[in-house]
Amino acid sequence: MRYTVQSKTWQQKILPLGIIAALNFLLSTGIVCAADPVREPRVQIAIDRGLAYLRQYDLKYEVATGLVTYTLLAGGDDSSSPAVQRGLAVILKKFTQPKTDLVYRPKQHHIYEASIDIMALQAADSEEYLPQIQAIADHILRERNNVGSWFYPGDKTKGDTSITQYAILGLWAAHRANVEIPIEVFEEAAGWHIQTQGPAGEFYYQPSRQNNKVLSKDPPYATMAVAATGTLGIIRLILFHDQPLPGPPGKKQALKNGPKFGVLVKKNPSDANQSNKTKRTTPKPIQPIIDATNAKTHRWLTATFSQNLVDGHRGFPHYYFYALERASSINHWDTYGDHDWYKEGTDHLLPQQAANGSWPEVPIRAITHPTATCFTLLFLLKATKKIIPTRRRTRPVNLGEGVLAGGRGLPDDLSQVDFENGKIKYKEQQMGSLEQLLAGLSTIDISEEKDVTLKKEKAVDISNPKNLIGNKGLLKSLVTYSDPKVRQAAAWAVGQTDQLELAGLLIPLLKDVDLGVSIEARLSLCWISRRPN
Repeated sequence: MRYTVQSKTWQQKILPLGIIAALNFLLSTGIVCAADPVREPRVQIAIDRGLAYLRQYDLKYEVATGLVTYTLLAGGDDSSSPAVQRGLAVILKKFTQPKTDLVYRPKQHHIYEASIDIMALQAADSEEYLPQIQAIADHILRERNNVGSWFYPGDKTKGDTSITQYAILGLWAAHRANVEIPIEVFEEAAGWHIQTQGPAGEFYYQPSRQNNKVLSKDPPYATMAVAATGTLGIIRLILFHDQPLPGPPGKKQALKNGPKFGVLVKKNPSDANQSNKTKRTTPKPIQPIIDATNAKTHRWLTATFSQNLVDGHRGFPHYYFYALERASSINHWDTYGDHDWYKEGTDHLLPQQAANGSWPEVPIRAITHPTATCFTLLFLLKATKKIIPTRRRTRPVNLGEGVLAGGRGLPDDLSQVDFENGKIKYKEQQMGSLEQLLAGLSTIDISEEKDVTLKKEKAVDISNPKNLIGNKGLLKSLVTYSDPKVRQAAAWAVGQTDQLELAGLLIPLLKDVDLGVSIEARLSLCWISRRPN
């Protein structure tokens, strides 16, 4: 079962429609789009020249069409601009509809091409191109191998760090378009990366693991390190900050695309292969493992930063810089030791710009033109930072925040964590009664049950949920109210009463048919138990 999110909340009957209501909601949840950075004039001039070049590019290298289109959107072009429309037309020709469902057929570079195409479509308009986004997501999922990563077509036993990076980028774009991706896809990809990290924090192009050792025929590459840590950062964001993400980069309104508020609407899956995998569950508590893995990679990148800045990166130096921007932005890393990655990267890249506004390819990669220009512009634009939601760390008063605390129950000794066949497993801890309750809440199965038609009820004013706090009799009635918006408000108010004896009202709501209600109940139970985080 897949879900999308409609723009309806319990506030809808209270707040007027329009910009004021939208801004109030965004501010109350702490979800806002990152503002464009204030750039140096020389950087802005270089960006403008580069974008002007891409607008005139004839798209003769069709495989890079999605990358060109996405870069223009990230740079501020509207989806209706001639250059973007030209790119979208090329992408849309890659779909066929033999019977009922769209089928995506990349021209050449399979996952690489699929991922940049889906990123472009999502950035242009998530709603208009939802069927195509779904079709590409299905294509990416079908290509996943047996160890949780991705490789070239035909081999389901090996993993490729670079290809996996792009697969997760594509699925992240699908996630922003409200396409439901099974949680285990991200968990197993994280497990594969954690298993294939070298002892010093390095990563390899096509690694394997045997007898608890990472094996590779190639040396570690900085491009693979920033690719892997960026991928893990995206997975961490999706699993443990599962909130509506901002819309596409550029000038389009962030509210148009992506989840807006909190009412779930069921959608039928387009791929029968995924029908048994789309049940939404709470992610395994692997967040501390991801953080530890990324911290080790950050240390390795810090030690090698100066060399990485000028290295040829096997003929893809500009590819490194976009991956560096993504890893740094998604993990909130401003520096690597004493190195300001953006300033030093900018100083290195700007002198390379050609008179026509492009960045020349390395001679042996000239066929891939204009990927160097796109990667450089995405770095200079800090394109990833634009699509990362800014969130408050404190528990909000407003409803629907739904933070899933994924690290609970994880042992301090990470040696107790095992990985088998790309799946993450961990040993149970010995915990007291409260800890057992909380650990249970972390893994509770939120089942999908049919709604029950209740008798007619009196209208309930929840324009100010604070008025419900302390009214025990009313709350006992409201937690079984037919409207999920009312149940969600009641679950929040029960938590705010701060009375342990009312916890029993929340237990049934953990399996509520409405996901927002069940998440709010879980948060309130954590709040009452004095474990708000």
